[in-house]
Amino acid sequence: MARLTAAVAVTVGAIAATTAAPASAAPSAVNTRACPSQYFCAYHTSGDNYPCKWKDDAPNWDNCSWVQDGKFTYAVYNNGTSGRGVTMYRYHNYSSPIGACVKRGQVVYLANNYSPGSSKWNC
Repeated sequence: MARLTAAVAVTVGAIAATTAAPASAAPSAVNTRACPSQYFCAYHTSGDNYPCKWKDDAPNWDNCSWVQDGKFTYAVYNNGTSGRGVTMYRYHNYSSPIGACVKRGQVVYLANNYSPGSSKWNC
């Protein structure tokens, strides 16, 4: 009986080891609780507890300190309550849209090699 129990434990361990996803397979979750209701938030890192946030359209993301410092955006989160989505733009003043509409309640992980220049509640 002890041999059977050991064999089952080894088999279960081997199955668990082969089905576990590697740590790099998915981005680390952002702290969505740090984004107030009605806001669109941008995070510099996964552990960012102080995201940049905009309640209205943002024609210029340079008011975000780490964007102003040339750091990149890790992820964005739409915590709006209107049901509208947000379009991000490569440049200031809503020029050159990037990506798809960020729907209400959605977290989107960016390539982490740029930061959008503006965003608008328009989709």
